[in-house]
Amino acid sequence: MFAFLIIFISYWTLINLNFKKAGKIVAIVFTVLATLPFLSFALEDYFFFKSDAKKFLNENQITLTDNFKIKSNQITGLSDLYQKFELEISLKDKERIIQQLKTSKYFQDTVKDDHSLYPKAGSGLTNKIYLDFKKMNLFVERLIKS
Repeated sequence: MFAFLIIFISYWTLINLNFKKAGKIVAIVFTVLATLPFLSFALEDYFFFKSDAKKFLNENQITLTDNFKIKSNQITGLSDLYQKFELEISLKDKERIIQQLKTSKYFQDTVKDDHSLYPKAGSGLTNKIYLDFKKMNLFVERLIKS
């Protein structure tokens, strides 16, 4: 609201001082700058790069040695942010990660409810909570950070 008030006052002042072109340019530039935070929030699914994927994977002690491709990225929620991304990785990296997940202390062979981490999160500040499991042909790593 305050940003748009500044835009209006700047435009109005420059127009009244007979700087019509400068007023339009200033209004356009300030409007673009004021809407950038809203656009970045709305378009954050599209601004997900390989470096972001590597950062998330490194937080979970997973490293990719070969080249990979981002197939999809979905971010939902406001206060409880939920992000799901899918990568196309090499067979060598896939086999190594599966072995890493199978030997993890968080791995469970059978999982009835894959949302069972939420009650463990509790309230307040808690550590990361992991659950690694195999569901049909998929190996899944779940992580909750509170």
